[in-house]
Amino acid sequence: MILLAPLCPNDEKEAIDLKLRLTARFIDILLAWRLWNSRSVTYPTMHYAMFLVMRDIRRLDPQSLARKLHENLNRQKETFDSNDRFRVHQQNRRHVHRLLARLTDFVETSSGRPSRYAEYVREGKDRYEIEHIWANDPDRHIDEFDHAYDFAEHRDQIGGLLLLPKSFNASYGDHSCEKNLNNI
Repeated sequence: MILLAPLCPNDEKEAIDLKLRLTARFIDILLAWRLWNSRSVTYPTMHYAMFLVMRDIRRLDPQSLARKLHENLNRQKETFDSNDRFRVHQQNRRHVHRLLARLTDFVETSSGRPSRYAEYVREGKDRYEIEHIWANDPDRHIDEFDHAYDFAEHRDQIGGLLLLPKSFNASYGDHSCEKNLNNI
């Protein structure tokens, strides 16, 4: 419904496309921020706020729509900057997987390669899995971390994760990062 809110029956195709892209990008940013900050994105937690957005963007021209959506984002208390300890855990594993897929796809497409997002999020035997860059062995990092808890905390953060094909991932085992890099 939020995608339809700014549309008018007499809008030209270009205006419709632009309004849809602006609104979709707004939704994308808002949801990503909420997930990054461990906030719910379920209907009960979002419906009233989205009703207010729909009310405010109803039948706006593209410039006014962009301004109104940007103002809304600027009023959000939680952004990516709000959580510098974002990490994977059991409750957000699926969201982190999607985020890693998007980040990987962005880097690849920005480098001129074709998009492989659908491949990264595909289910089944050929699926991609979240993998830690560091093996789960805090003793290997005793010079970097005072406690095993600190190691585990850093190991699970977004910068210590990547996506690997399940079959490829299984072949690497619990080796050191250096050994795995030499085997590529």
